[in-house]
Amino acid sequence: MDEQAISPITYNILKKLIRFSVLIIFVLFTCTGVRAQLVVSGNLTPEQLVTQILVGGGIQVSNVTSQGNNFMRGSFSNGHATNLGLDEGVVLSSGNTHQVPNVASYQASTGYSLPGDPTLNTISLGTTHDASILEFDFIPTADTLNFRYVFGSEEYPEYVGTQFNDAFAFFVNGPKPNGLGQYVDYNIALIPGTNLPVTINNVNAGSYSQYYVNNNGGTTIVFDGFTTVLTATLVVIPCQQYHIKLVVADVADYIYDSGVFLEANSFSSTGPSTNLGYSNSSIWFGGAVEACNDAQLTFELDELRMEDYYIVRQQTLGTAELDVDYGLSPADDTLWIPAGSLSVTLNMFPYSDDLIEGTETAEFIFEFAEGCDPTADTTTIDIFDNTTSIPYFGLQNEFCRNNAPVVLSGTPPGGVFSGPGMVADTFYPSLANNGLNEIYYTAFYIDENLFGTDTICINDVMNEVWVYGNPDIFAGPDAIIAEGQTHTPGASADNYEFIEWTTSGTGTFSDNSIETPVYTPSMADISAGSVTLYLYGEAHNPCEGDSTDAMLLSIVSGTTALAGEDDAICEGMQYQLYGNALFYTSLEWTGSGDG
Repeated sequence: MDEQAISPITYNILKKLIRFSVLIIFVLFTCTGVRAQLVVSGNLTPEQLVTQILVGGGIQVSNVTSQGNNFMRGSFSNGHATNLGLDEGVVLSSGNTHQVPNVASYQASTGYSLPGDPTLNTISLGTTHDASILEFDFIPTADTLNFRYVFGSEEYPEYVGTQFNDAFAFFVNGPKPNGLGQYVDYNIALIPGTNLPVTINNVNAGSYSQYYVNNNGGTTIVFDGFTTVLTATLVVIPCQQYHIKLVVADVADYIYDSGVFLEANSFSSTGPSTNLGYSNSSIWFGGAVEACNDAQLTFELDELRMEDYYIVRQQTLGTAELDVDYGLSPADDTLWIPAGSLSVTLNMFPYSDDLIEGTETAEFIFEFAEGCDPTADTTTIDIFDNTTSIPYFGLQNEFCRNNAPVVLSGTPPGGVFSGPGMVADTFYPSLANNGLNEIYYTAFYIDENLFGTDTICINDVMNEVWVYGNPDIFAGPDAIIAEGQTHTPGASADNYEFIEWTTSGTGTFSDNSIETPVYTPSMADISAGSVTLYLYGEAHNPCEGDSTDAMLLSIVSGTTALAGEDDAICEGMQYQLYGNALFYTSLEWTGSGDG
């Protein structure tokens, strides 16, 4: 059943029933913990909404007035946590703005029985009700007015194409450039590239759908549908006074709310726009970080110029000191946008001082000549301490392999431990390497302001830990020496407190407590033809453990020669001989034949 097919009385009764049932559903959602992420506040007056939230650079405002009650207008923030497309600004609604932060399955439908707006009636082609209006006089300092907005409604999508064509408009009055007369209630909320107003019947899934967002199943904005972010633009005469009326209203009834979101500081009329970003974080992170997250301030023109465009950094203020706490690139006071280019970027890179000082600020006042007077633009950048620049964790530097595991904690918290023997935040000596281990604590500076998390900065610190268990002992490879020779084993030993060489024979070591002593065989060793040398090691005190390894030393009397294994070949073939000889001064092959 649609709104056109029933009488107004029956329709309003059904609406009340729907509203009541939706209220019950909303209470259930609230009890089960469903929460919207958009934040709406009604604490500001109409004048504060305009002067403190909506208006940006290059605009002088006066004579702010409003229509509708306090629930029908407010400020919003935290939009980056939603699918709205705008982070903060002003919201106007034909109903209660405090119902906007909600799941789309909730029905925002508040009727106040307030009047509509006669001028808006011409846009909607119907009678408007419950109009929410902000209007004011303004003087632009440049030749173009811009601001960004989103329109949404509970009439989507069921009542597209009906008389319930809830609408909004931005009506401007004032002089046209080039002596072309006056703007009279001229609506600048238009579908891009057309003269069509943005309404429910004009922008939807079947009409200009590229500007439509189907919010069915949405979890953060109550409206079942809304537009993409659109820009209202008007060519003006600098330094002349204009009047604008921002209005949204219900059409043909008082229910099923609609609203318009106006981006903060976007109502502006300046030469270049200013966009602040960061090298390693989202724009929502809100600041630079010492030696980690640089700030990037970009000035962008709306069109190419035939001549160079300059921007002057008039003042440098704030609690942070230039060239002490941070640097700028380019460092000159004047920034240039060359002819044929659109933008220039000022990079601000904070220095690391390994101090916890709290948030500092760098404030810049820029001036550029536009319109009738130089226009000043102020940008403030917060500088946060880099807590990852000084990570720390405590860990004793010696363990026995059989010691109990140790739970570690690092500063700043939230970092990650790694290295031999580490499992999560616990060090297990039994799993570590025998001897030296390098244990790392890696600290992360995290941006949690966007969907998910972004790692901005990474830094780590390393502690050396020695683990003592059984010594690593190697007596060296087996060897052969001639009678009368000595032998130095190719031995190695690690992770020991004490080592000792012994022999199965009666020879002697030059020093039996070092890794590579010289062994001199005895006559008994020579007579036996071989001797076994043993290397024994004990673990570091107070740890327990020992290891032993052995090598065989063969002792040969005189020269030895082996011609190789017997073999046979076919007639006409050649043969490669493989012999072996020890302890000789010269070698000679001879044969019984004449080959």
